[in-house]
Amino acid sequence: MSSIVERIRHVSDNTNFSLDTKVITAKLELTGICPMQCSFCYNKIMKEKNERQRIISDYDFKLMLDAMDELGTIKEIGLFYMGESTIHPKLCDYYRILKNRGYYTYLTTNLFVNTITDAIPYIDSIKVSWNYRNENDFKDTIKSDNWKNTMNNLIKNIKNLYIECHKNGHTLSISSVLRPGDTTKDYCEYMKLLPHDEWYFLPMQSQGGLVDLSGRDGVVGDFNKQVSPLPCWSLFNGFYVDCELNVRTCCYGNDSKHILMNLNKDKFTKEEYYARKKEYMKMHLHHKIPNICTNCLKDQEEGD
Repeated sequence: MSSIVERIRHVSDNTNFSLDTKVITAKLELTGICPMQCSFCYNKIMKEKNERQRIISDYDFKLMLDAMDELGTIKEIGLFYMGESTIHPKLCDYYRILKNRGYYTYLTTNLFVNTITDAIPYIDSIKVSWNYRNENDFKDTIKSDNWKNTMNNLIKNIKNLYIECHKNGHTLSISSVLRPGDTTKDYCEYMKLLPHDEWYFLPMQSQGGLVDLSGRDGVVGDFNKQVSPLPCWSLFNGFYVDCELNVRTCCYGNDSKHILMNLNKDKFTKEEYYARKKEYMKMHLHHKIPNICTNCLKDQEEGD
């Protein structure tokens, strides 16, 4: 699928989920470190707690690849999660390995540093995360005295990346998270300024309970074609490993209660992996919210 929106909608389609659903997409975190500390992001709390403030080694990456081989159903892999992957010195090497193994590859970046030129040939889908409606919003969100220079640097990096993507026969997508009260029109100013092939929007969705959803539906996928919040597609379709090699339930939970196992400490088998999340899957299929998900999904009556 050439369109990132089509791919996202395909992955988040929860109409046929069952206890036999296998993971098809994976996010492997190269680092939990992010040079930007946006006010709405859980990464800010991670830094305050000194959690995941490291980059993975070649050995760590091999353990992640071994897990992909063991699962046997992964079709696509993104080398990112909460941290900013472009600061990892082996970003290009790792994406080259994934492409040589036949995976569809993708990356989401804030492009604080533009170090991915060499990796572009090995990344099928590149997306920049841009969550600022205007200059004042940018200033309020990143809360830095140097916000103007940061903003100008990001814009320059995006323009350069767009050119490099097209040189390599790739497209560049941009995504924005709509906070409560936002509309897509709020981003018109930057949509005219930043070159892109596709821009899509996501509703604000919880990251381990950081976001107060105030009754909003939680994990619902693409803003313009939302899926039922129950069951959560991420729990069923996705496989997630953070830079400390913790295998997590989904891409929204970031505290310890969302850890299923650790690739460095536990013997990883697909049977054990599915066994450890089976009860969560079962509850979602019966429209019941596990305790670990209460900060992310609101309870609903079946059929709502």
